Amino acid sequence: MKECKKLVFVLLLLAACNICYAQDISIRGGLNFSQFNYKTGSDVIHKEGTKLNPGFNFGTVLDLPIKSIFSLEAGILFESKGHKLEGNPLMGVENYLFQTNIFYLDIPISFKVTVPINKTKIIAMAGAYTGSALYGNRLAKGVENSVLKSYKASIKWGNESNEYDRFDYGLTFGTGIKIQRYQIGASYELGLKDFSNDRVFEMRNRVFEFYLAYTLKELKKVKNEDQTPKK
Repeated sequence: MKECKKLVFVLLLLAACNICYAQDISIRGGLNFSQFNYKTGSDVIHKEGTKLNPGFNFGTVLDLPIKSIFSLEAGILFESKGHKLEGNPLMGVENYLFQTNIFYLDIPISFKVTVPINKTKIIAMAGAYTGSALYGNRLAKGVENSVLKSYKASIKWGNESNEYDRFDYGLTFGTGIKIQRYQIGASYELGLKDFSNDRVFEMRNRVFEFYLAYTLKELKKVKNEDQTPKK
């Protein structure tokens, strides 16, 4: 809970500062495809039946100009991440599905390069993100002895629960194309935080994001020029 309060405070402070200096204010939304990276010691574990877990991303993005084609992009995003296992059979269960969904409030900040080509702008970005899980759930279902069984439960947080930590951070890389006020983009989140409280497995987020952004308003910094009339 304390981490959530800190994140909200930083979020509000960042938003207030960014709006004052932002060149573009955009709204964006799209699809996420995620999975967990499992490790034990130095070994990466690939769980049989792993599939990309579908989800979403939605939020506001601010562009802060630095110089020429360089700028900083900061966002406030609500997005889903998770993991999905499905297949047939497993331990006597047919058509099984195990799915974990975690819903985060993320703040990505990226160094951005925008190269204009005619009326099109080519964009490349690299940076980092931090976030906090708001809530999450687990779903399990399958057919056992010709009977469909299902189970759904909310995720418990903190060390005492022996499940997950809310806090997450990592690196982000992206590219996109902007035409007038519209931008189509894709990015990849490489989670660095082991958010699992399991003593055996380490777990980190891996997320592919695809989105469409629309620039709501373009703000330009007004230069202070000498307004003294010429003689």
